[in-house]
Amino acid sequence: MQKIEMMIKQKFLSNFFLTTLLSICMLLGQAQNLVPNGGFEEGNCVGYPGNLVECNDWFSSLTPFEETTPEWFHTCIDDDNFSTPDVAFGFQDPYEGLGYGGLIGLITNAPPSYREIIGVNLNEPLDVGSSYEVKFRFSTLTNAPETTILINNLGFNFSTHPYYSNAAFPTNSSHFAIDTVIDLTEEWLEIYEVFVADSSYQYLHIGNFFDDNLTSSIFPTESAFISYFVIDDVSVNELKVNTVSSSEKAGIKIYPNPCQDYIKLKIPDDIIISKIEIYDLSGQVLFKTNLPTDESTIIIDQINKFQIGTYFLKIITNKNIVYEKIIKN
Repeated sequence: MQKIEMMIKQKFLSNFFLTTLLSICMLLGQAQNLVPNGGFEEGNCVGYPGNLVECNDWFSSLTPFEETTPEWFHTCIDDDNFSTPDVAFGFQDPYEGLGYGGLIGLITNAPPSYREIIGVNLNEPLDVGSSYEVKFRFSTLTNAPETTILINNLGFNFSTHPYYSNAAFPTNSSHFAIDTVIDLTEEWLEIYEVFVADSSYQYLHIGNFFDDNLTSSIFPTESAFISYFVIDDVSVNELKVNTVSSSEKAGIKIYPNPCQDYIKLKIPDDIIISKIEIYDLSGQVLFKTNLPTDESTIIIDQINKFQIGTYFLKIITNKNIVYEKIIKN
């Protein structure tokens, strides 16, 4: 009897310690993201329906606030215009969870260079000199041809202040912006960028930071007058070398890796490469080329000039942006 009781106690303690360890690991994993409410899941569902101000931690980065009104969409909102997935401007399932944010990147029937920028207060300031991976998902809304203007320049800015003056905006500069027009589909695409902090930034902002003259656009329909993006799954994490997104998701094969003198990129027939960059862990760009090309194989032989170490390969295509860690022996 005592032996059975001892076995039960041991099993209970083992399960307890295992559960505690898993909980600690989950908490540590969650704590790595400096963006609170990065999935737009929490907020006041019965306040001002659809206004981003009701989404916890997020806000409109431009003042005065009444001139720009980014949206918050969530199933908890009792208004068909803002309850996902079928919302006022079209249809889109959240990438994860039940909600997402929305903003205007360009509009033709408003004052020139009208923008909506969304911002969030990070859990802690960035450390100067440290590298961070910045990620978020973005998409358009389907079934709404008037919202289908395709543009470039969607990106992000870090700042030490929460707001920008609408009168003095856009700034025509950002820490990252997509410099090619990406033909979005119904799927969510991922922005993934490595950023080296040069200041103790406390705020992250997402949107189009360039004026109309510096924004390229494609009008797929005559009725299109607005470029509208929905944003989800936002994160800022201190860079971990083994967390870089795999190029295999985009169907691009990179070899040999590890490498010595060169790498080859095997490109699927439906993918066109518009830019390739290679940079080191400090964020310094060591190799950069604007193609564009539809070649099935690309050889980068400048690797022989690099020192032994770890580098990041950035590939911009007509469909997405992918990153891959490469190692030179």
